[in-house]
Amino acid sequence: MKKILLFLLVGLPYIMWGQNVKVYKISPTVTMTVSTDVYHDVSKPLSEMIEENKFRERRDNVFYKINVENEYHPQLKKSNKLNEPDPLVKIQRAYMASHGTKAEDLILSDSFDGGSDSDNSSSVMPPDTQGDVSPDYYMQAVNNVTTIYDRNGNVLKGPFPTSDFWSGFGIFDQTNDGDAIILWDEDAGRWLVSQFAVPASDSNYYELVAISQTSDPRGSYNRYAFQYSEFNDYPKIAIWPDGYYIGQNAFDSNNNGDGIFASVYERDQMLAGNTARMINFHVANQFSLFPADADDFSNIPSGAPCYFINDQVQTYTNNDSVYIWEFHTDWSNTANSTFSRAQALKVSPYGFFGQTNGDGDAQAEQPGTSVKLDMLHYRTMYRAYYRPFSDHNSLLLCRTVDPANDGQDADQAGIRWYEFRNTGTGAWSVYQQGTYAPGDGKWRWMPSIAMNANGDIAIGYSISDNSSTYPSLAAVARYSTDPLGVMTTNEKILFSGTGSQDVGANYTRWGDYSMVSVDPNDNYSFWFTSEYTTGGWNWRTRITHFSLPVLNPPSVTGVSPSSLYKDRGKELTITGSDLSEATFDIGGITGTVVSNDGSTAVVDFPPGNYSNGTLTVSNSAGSDNSHSITINTRNTIPVVA
Repeated sequence: MKKILLFLLVGLPYIMWGQNVKVYKISPTVTMTVSTDVYHDVSKPLSEMIEENKFRERRDNVFYKINVENEYHPQLKKSNKLNEPDPLVKIQRAYMASHGTKAEDLILSDSFDGGSDSDNSSSVMPPDTQGDVSPDYYMQAVNNVTTIYDRNGNVLKGPFPTSDFWSGFGIFDQTNDGDAIILWDEDAGRWLVSQFAVPASDSNYYELVAISQTSDPRGSYNRYAFQYSEFNDYPKIAIWPDGYYIGQNAFDSNNNGDGIFASVYERDQMLAGNTARMINFHVANQFSLFPADADDFSNIPSGAPCYFINDQVQTYTNNDSVYIWEFHTDWSNTANSTFSRAQALKVSPYGFFGQTNGDGDAQAEQPGTSVKLDMLHYRTMYRAYYRPFSDHNSLLLCRTVDPANDGQDADQAGIRWYEFRNTGTGAWSVYQQGTYAPGDGKWRWMPSIAMNANGDIAIGYSISDNSSTYPSLAAVARYSTDPLGVMTTNEKILFSGTGSQDVGANYTRWGDYSMVSVDPNDNYSFWFTSEYTTGGWNWRTRITHFSLPVLNPPSVTGVSPSSLYKDRGKELTITGSDLSEATFDIGGITGTVVSNDGSTAVVDFPPGNYSNGTLTVSNSAGSDNSHSITINTRNTIPVVA
């Protein structure tokens, strides 16, 4: 259903803020600002700046004090459907019960340590883990430091202060306030690095952005500073053909939440190193609105807006809707640009933790301590992921939820995930949704999600329990041809933590976010970086590279029994190899899998009008139709069509 807040700018008066700023007051709650960067230049090669700054005094992270003392935790409202368990959990668990341990185990091909707390100039919590992969490099940022690796985990540069990207950059020289974002712009073959200055030495608030001039992250950068009217927190950036889009939470001078900023930076000009413009919408009464990041531009429809997405859980009480916004940018006439909430999509309801008002965020248990970790379950998690195909577009989102939906603090968290689809630039719909919560006493939280070029989905996340699983990195995935709404591979522990974060009850922060990326070399495998710890304040991060096993075509060696009656149907046992991800069809009727371990599948075929007896077993790699069964008809019993 299209509608809700459409902000049209044509013909509206605007206020001038000096020569390069126009402010359009759209409504009492919406303001659009068009401005140019306040400063831009071209840097020396990063490798030179790192060497020059080795002996300079490092500044403490200004934002750290805000982060610990004044982190914004919205007061969540309970679902109106409290005590109704998440219905998607039952579907996932039923699938796992019928399939057991499967042959499809994620393949871990690389794993190496990333940044750690000891790399920072002062102790910081949480790490704000972020990173991305290119054909030749992996670059990761944690808090105030960045490290450049080759794809085998060898350190090429660092760890060095992230402020080195802006060395000699006017008043921003040595500004190192954190919340860095690193993205590989696959279409341009360039790196994007950003962090905020909150505030800078002039008491104003900025987002700093650096675009590499080549694919080598150690070279020179086109550097930019974009100014905001107030504190621009939790920046999340997306790459789109017509701009670099960013969503941020706004805070006033008293650190009160003041809605969101939705902005776009002029990508073409930034790639060229020229003066670049920013179009920014300040919208009240919103929170954590993420832009959709696209790795692949090849099938993005011409003129498609950049989509923003959130679920606004602290305002709406049912926790059963996701909101998709559209940002239409017109660089030829910026006043024509629009930002609108285009759709409210109903999703399966989900629950939050907290017995009184749903704000119980520090819940993830650890072995050997009563200290529980923050899950950030009051917000959706980075990235909102966009993947275009020739016949549809997919938009992914994930978050942490309470599977029991009872408001209690003793349940184990699970991962809610979505795939929305549209065609061209048309309306979105819920294609599939699921909640991954196996019910094994383990907490799963801090997720990130991505989709490869085959349409396969992977989710990376933190995992722990109160007895034997220290906070660790894990992942699960599904093939595009799998039954909808379920993660189908075995869960893979990508790296096991070796201790609990037991510094004290006031130090519960964890992760803040993590990152799953698709490998640009094969467009198939995934990279995931997130936090673990060796105990105490000694947090660490890990960078992992994993993939789903390549499917082989199924092969059938036997079927028992060898016949069924149209009016009765029958449960058949099918044996062979590579059956795990297969569908089973006889004469145009698809059977329901009762159990399937990859070599033996029990499949229930219903009564029906079977056109023939050919058994076709298929997966995305191929099919086997070498076996047939006899289809019988009982003339004395009506045939069920």
